Amino acid sequence: MKKIKSFTLAEVLITLVVIGIIAAITVPVVMANHKRTETASKLKKFYATMSEAIKLSEIENGLQTYEWENDSTCSGEAQKVSGKNIC
Repeated sequence: MKKIKSFTLAEVLITLVVIGIIAAITVPVVMANHKRTETASKLKKFYATMSEAIKLSEIENGLQTYEWENDSTCSGEAQKVSGKNIC
């Protein structure tokens, strides 16, 4: 009778425990890196959108950003947008 070589149940369980420990250590690190990368990409998209909006406003209004008024009062058409007071 030929003996078939195979792994014992104990060897298989030890291997699974080792893999589980390595996964428990690695997964939080991977998740943190993913979250950091996701936040960075969202900030880049926000910055690009805001830069585009500022450039569009400069083109439409004919004023550079340093010429914008930083005033708390509103005048004329800028006072109402969709029937709501924006001041």
